[in-house]
Amino acid sequence: MTRRYFLACLLAALLMSSVAWGQTTMSGDVAIGGGLDAASVESDGIIAGGGDVTATDDLIALDDMSCGDDAVVGDSLSVGGNIVVGSFSDSTSFKDDLSVGADLKVDGALLGARDSFTFVLPSTAQTGDRWLYVGTTPTTADAGPVMARNGSVVDVSLYTDINSYTPVATWEVEVYVDGVDVYDLVHTAAATGHTYDWDTQPRGTDTFSAGDHISVRVDVTGTINYDLAFVVVGVQYDD
Repeated sequence: MTRRYFLACLLAALLMSSVAWGQTTMSGDVAIGGGLDAASVESDGIIAGGGDVTATDDLIALDDMSCGDDAVVGDSLSVGGNIVVGSFSDSTSFKDDLSVGADLKVDGALLGARDSFTFVLPSTAQTGDRWLYVGTTPTTADAGPVMARNGSVVDVSLYTDINSYTPVATWEVEVYVDGVDVYDLVHTAAATGHTYDWDTQPRGTDTFSAGDHISVRVDVTGTINYDLAFVVVGVQYDD
């Protein structure tokens, strides 16, 4: 074994050790024929021709990043140029947020979209329970907008214009999925005039399946005299 060959083997072993177990920092591009697996990576550019790029912590490329298979980042991804993953045939996954400073261009579908449904209650002096309307049609425990995808109820908001109310009068806005009360917003009347209230909850807390219907009812304790009321229910789909 020549001295030059021995030094080359030693250098390769040290480089493979740093890539596999620690942080890789290079002033130029990281070009690899297979994959890259490290705690964190920082370089001008990252090119993995035939394998995964995996960083359990940060992955930072000041220029382009290209990998032939999956890109998996445990914390944050910062790329100054283009991101190419598996010629758009494989996946890129993130533990935290993905922030895009310019345009986000998607060749396929953008999943996890949000939607909202508006329910109304005609002007009246209200006490007791009452189902809200979609247009001129009242919802019921057995009737309401039907969901076309699986998803979650993630928020509810209330707007009304209160003319008068009895002391400690409350509105409990009840969101139903297939006749089951799953999510409530309780508002206590405290003043007349324009009234707003809202609530949010994490995705996955109250879920629905494709084919389920959503309906809304208010349960009033005391008496509230108001003009037209709006309730908006927000959902987020799984796919």
